[in-house]
Amino acid sequence: MIDEKTDNLLPLTHPQKRIWYIEQLYPGTTVHHIGGIAWIEGAVDEDRLRLAVEHVLRRHAALRIRLAMAGDEVYQYIHPPVKPTIPVIDCRHSRHPQQTLERWLEERMQQRFELLSGELYQLAILYTPGGQCGLFVKIHHLIFDGWSTRLFTQELRRCYEALSAEPIELTGGENVAYLDLWAKEQAYLASPRMARDREYWLSACDQPPQLPWRDSPSWRKGGRHTVPLPEALAARALQCVEEHGYSLHDLFGLVLQLGMREAFGVTDYIVGVPVYNRTTAAEKTAIGMYTSTMPIRCRLEPSETAFGQLRQLRRAFKRGYLHQRYPFDLLLPQLRDRLTDGEALFQVCLNTYVFNPHEEMAAGVLHSEELYKGEQLYPLELIIKNWKDGQVQLELDYKLALFTGEQMARFGEMLLTLLDRFLMKPDAGVAELTAGRASEQIGGASDVLSMNRSVEQAEQGASELTEQRNGPRPYGFAEHRTVVDAFAALAAATPDRIAIRDGGLTLTYGELRSWSLALRAQLASAGVRRGELVGLYSEHRLSSVASIWAILGLGAAYVPMDVRHPAARIADVLTDSGCALVLADRELPDAATGGSAVQVLRIDQWERERIAELAASIRECPQADGRTESCPDAMTQPTADDLAYVIYTSGSTGKPKGVMVEHRSLLAYADWAAERYMRDASDVFALYSSPAFDLTVTSVFAPLLRGASIDIYRQRDGAASVLPEIIAATRATVIKLTPAHLALLAELPAPHTPLHTLIVGGEALGASLARSAAESLGGVRVFNEYGPTEATVGCMIHLFNSERDQHHDVPIGDAAPHVRLYLLDEQGEPIAEPDRVGELYIAGVGVARGYLERLDLTAERFLPEPGYPGARMYRTGDLARRDERGQLRYLGRSDEQLSLNGYRIEPAEIEQRLQELPGVREAAVVLSASEQGPLRLVACVSGDAELSGELLRQAAAERLPSYMVPTQIAVLEAMPLTPSGKLDRRALLAQAAQQRPSDGTGAAQPVAETAVASVREQALLQAARELLREPELHGGDDFYRIGGDSIKAIQLSSRLQEVGWLLSPSEVLGAATLGAMAERMTPLERVAVAEPPQQGELPLTPIAAWWLERRLPEPGYYTQSVLLTVDGRVSPAMAEEALTRLVHHHDALRLQAVPGGLRYSDDSLGRRLLMSRHELSGLTAQAQDAAIAAASIACKQGFSPEAGPLFAACWLELGARGQRLLLTAHHLVVDAVSWLILTEDLERLLEA
Repeated sequence: MIDEKTDNLLPLTHPQKRIWYIEQLYPGTTVHHIGGIAWIEGAVDEDRLRLAVEHVLRRHAALRIRLAMAGDEVYQYIHPPVKPTIPVIDCRHSRHPQQTLERWLEERMQQRFELLSGELYQLAILYTPGGQCGLFVKIHHLIFDGWSTRLFTQELRRCYEALSAEPIELTGGENVAYLDLWAKEQAYLASPRMARDREYWLSACDQPPQLPWRDSPSWRKGGRHTVPLPEALAARALQCVEEHGYSLHDLFGLVLQLGMREAFGVTDYIVGVPVYNRTTAAEKTAIGMYTSTMPIRCRLEPSETAFGQLRQLRRAFKRGYLHQRYPFDLLLPQLRDRLTDGEALFQVCLNTYVFNPHEEMAAGVLHSEELYKGEQLYPLELIIKNWKDGQVQLELDYKLALFTGEQMARFGEMLLTLLDRFLMKPDAGVAELTAGRASEQIGGASDVLSMNRSVEQAEQGASELTEQRNGPRPYGFAEHRTVVDAFAALAAATPDRIAIRDGGLTLTYGELRSWSLALRAQLASAGVRRGELVGLYSEHRLSSVASIWAILGLGAAYVPMDVRHPAARIADVLTDSGCALVLADRELPDAATGGSAVQVLRIDQWERERIAELAASIRECPQADGRTESCPDAMTQPTADDLAYVIYTSGSTGKPKGVMVEHRSLLAYADWAAERYMRDASDVFALYSSPAFDLTVTSVFAPLLRGASIDIYRQRDGAASVLPEIIAATRATVIKLTPAHLALLAELPAPHTPLHTLIVGGEALGASLARSAAESLGGVRVFNEYGPTEATVGCMIHLFNSERDQHHDVPIGDAAPHVRLYLLDEQGEPIAEPDRVGELYIAGVGVARGYLERLDLTAERFLPEPGYPGARMYRTGDLARRDERGQLRYLGRSDEQLSLNGYRIEPAEIEQRLQELPGVREAAVVLSASEQGPLRLVACVSGDAELSGELLRQAAAERLPSYMVPTQIAVLEAMPLTPSGKLDRRALLAQAAQQRPSDGTGAAQPVAETAVASVREQALLQAARELLREPELHGGDDFYRIGGDSIKAIQLSSRLQEVGWLLSPSEVLGAATLGAMAERMTPLERVAVAEPPQQGELPLTPIAAWWLERRLPEPGYYTQSVLLTVDGRVSPAMAEEALTRLVHHHDALRLQAVPGGLRYSDDSLGRRLLMSRHELSGLTAQAQDAAIAAASIACKQGFSPEAGPLFAACWLELGARGQRLLLTAHHLVVDAVSWLILTEDLERLLEA
């Protein structure tokens, strides 16, 4: 139990720790403020109310918790009861009472707690103009939760009613249940139940889905939209849950699921559900911070009935409640590797309040009003408030960076419509209820919330799913054979043909077969059996290729790893695959094995003679088809159903997952690829890409099934790419590569290369890049091969034709004969119309078995194929459309969409438009986040040396909506690549950051020097240069990156207005670049009317009201000062004149305090500001500093808030140290922002 002594500290509980950590990450956040007002109708005894509050604080020890640091840790303790400070905020006599109260409440809710400096609550008694009295309460979430809100209100009512005019001793002792919480938590953490709960949550939260918006923890500003349920609808909802034994929480959990599908197209997400964690009767009456959070997986099945979906959701909630005690802050670190780029486990919350906001009292009614805290931890939260009088109200809390109030209003109406539909027809299918009629297009998070389905589409069903075939061409292989059979037959027929070259070493087909058989026997003696996985950790070499054939021949499967990958990645692969044996050409990193017993066979140490000796021990054995071949004893021949390899991909979550490919699929692809890409047996394939990527499969297997050969290349240390070496060797006729590699290849001189075929895969291929490569390499064929790893390397190809393919991208073409392709919409319906976007599904022999030991993910991505019993199709997540010729065009990943400034953006579209511009060969778009500014679109391009980022940006602005024009376009010599040859997007951001915005040359190109310069751009640039003190600015400059902020936006707007242009501060902040700002400027029509000085009184600001409440003993000392260094050309007389004009211009500097408000002083208008002067030239530096301090004190002593003036200046002559100007103002008339504006204006007045 926590003792009520400050020297007896206890650690925070786990729910408290999570709040504390967030507070440290985002100091000053209001996201954990719980605030409200308890309004009391009728006559209120203020003293009695104060005493009631004191009793509540005394009775509930949790409210008196304070925090203290001990070493590096934060602890909590209970402070002894003290009489609380409760100021009175009386707005009855204010000139603008309602506005004054609202401003005060807003400011008070935004005022941060000093977590280590005192109470974690704030109180005040409020009086409204109508005479109503209320108690304002703000408490930090560290010591208070939602359940406590109800308890506090009930306790306040009980204590207030129990107290008579004379104080009495209230019945009921101190509630100490909360004090046992920490000890109870420690007991739980040491119990077996904790381990069971942890395993449940790790399983339930495996592979968290991504949502279509991208959140940032730094975006915290929020809004709230309230949706009261009509009385009849609320009654129907309450009747439904009562009849069927559900809760409103269950019902609206379903409505939220339907809304997420209808508005966002989301059918799988995790929702955060607060749980009160109060299990005993004592805990249920104790105020404190008990609450934890459950992450509940919500999967919506369109084929399920709505009521069936409600049952599933109810079961998910119930299972979660059984495991609710597991601390959420312990769960998150264990799931970190399953989340992408540090994103939250969930971004949607569901919360329900069930209590009566109206507490009946003898003297009237106590009514509770919640106050919104102004900030959001999560993007979207649905709160259901179920008052006991039958009223139901929804509240949508949302992040302003992702949604607008208008969008949330439409979303709220949609939820009511979906609720009404369900109550009318609970047995209807989910697809019918979410048939696109609930609302008009919402647009938001950014234009993701569109409803474009029809009832007819939803009702067609999966039975009408149709396939896209490539014609009746038969397979070129027999399905019962494997690549091992095919290679063995070829090796027996042409044993002396060259199979592999590695520098000066060669292996013939016969020798390669002999090597593989010898190693196959070695593996068998090491205990490798059919169906087992064997690791391969080696660069390309003769023995590594032999190892692949040896593993396959044994009926085992190989697991390739990249020797350049970090040890942690190798460890992940070894752990997940369970490989007990690894064939390697070097030692495995210690960190890769983690101390586990992994056997390693070093293939690099084998000598050719030793292999020959091993081969001599092999005897002849008959084969099933009558052939004979050398075969070790007891060898098991692989079948088409056996695994051939397992290749690990990172996937969207970053956690490696093993894709299992069978022999049937491997042979289908290799045979098809050999037929399509090869000319004859004289072909040479370059083998150079990482063995850990399926790009390499083509170069290993296709040539060796047709009698061609492989040339091995290894990247040398320090070399950017091995491609120059491959071209210089003038041997390779076929190269498999990525578009990024292709860009490098197109730059190489290759006048006499025998290269005739390029196979491009892995990423989208731009037509300009394909054209450039085909021309520079003498008419080489460029095949665009499409196919995910899960569909065995490739399943579609298109041969690029420079005359036909005039679009910005190259089609992905036609399906392989062993493949069936489907283009489906989000309801699983086939798409036949041109230009309509859908998702690609792949079926046929090429579909992989699934993911290794990932049954859940396999079931999610490998779906039953309608019309083919027992067959499956793979859901790629790739978006495509058919063009006017019926060819499929790849559009990118469905999860690559960006959310920026209220818009949903496809990077692929911007990239394609940039690639259409003259001189641009490649383009990539990324989203850049900065602590100093907002998210920005950044584009990187490569191409002609004379490209200008600024000119490209101007051209892009002509082809794209303004919100899709990149803030910066950096021109790079070449795109950075990952080890797998794909685009390295992280490196892109780093290289772009090294350049000035929007100019690839690295030097600013002033807009005034370009042909597109205009009068308004000139005016803007001149004002921005003066304000930001940047002599060279151009239209592509990002306002934030060159020093802009909200204050400077106000100043820039003001300066432009003085020179005849209108541009509001919000327009400044809303434009990505100066060029975009210039487009928003409009000429100012000047009217010769002088604005008169402000006169009369005005209401107190919230900060002024707070200050006057405090009745400070020395009110004149509530000041702020700045000490300015003044240019030697400025005289005291000039400064005095400038300051006089400053006071006349800024009316606030003439304010004085009067009872109940503030008043503009007219006396200052007709007077020159008198500046005190101090000659300090003869003093030492130390004495001068002391004199400056004394002058500052003298200025403050002269201030009287009632008499004024509240602004003073002091001129200081310091001899060799120059001259200073000390400005002092009372805090009633200035704040930190004011000083920035005043000093800027003063500088301009002095310059004039």
